[in-house]
This record gives sequence, structure tokens and C-alpha cells, in this order.
Amino acid sequence: MQDSLLRWKTRKRLSAKPGDGLYALAEYKKVIRISIPIKSDGLVLISLEPDGYHEILLKEILSIVHDRF
Repeated sequence: MQDSLLRWKTRKRLSAKPGDGLYALAEYKKVIRISIPIKSDGLVLISLEPDGYHEILLKEILSIVHDRF
């Protein structure tokens, strides 16, 4: 978790030109990891099975997170 927070802090420092990050997705052989920043220093970490439905789930998750935070 600390590694994920460190990576988001790095992205935040580098966001002047491309803008703030909306989410990060890392796809591994056995799991898909999604990191979504919330508020100033919060981070939602989600792990999904790589079953091909992660794009649909990601849209739903982003909608929920952005509506509530």
C-alpha cells in the first residue's frame, strides 16, 4: 500500500502538463490492480480477476468513487 501511495505522490508532482491522474491500472498474470485517488491523500485499491470484464467493472467503480468522493 505504501508503494501505491508513493507512486500516486510521484504522479501528482508530474501532473502539471498532462493533468491529474484519474486512475492507474496494472495487469498481472493472475490479478488486475486498480488505484483510484480520492480527496487529497486518499487512495482506493481494488484487485480484480483478469476475466475480461475489468473494463465494465472499472467504469462502474469510477462512477461510484467519483460520485461519493
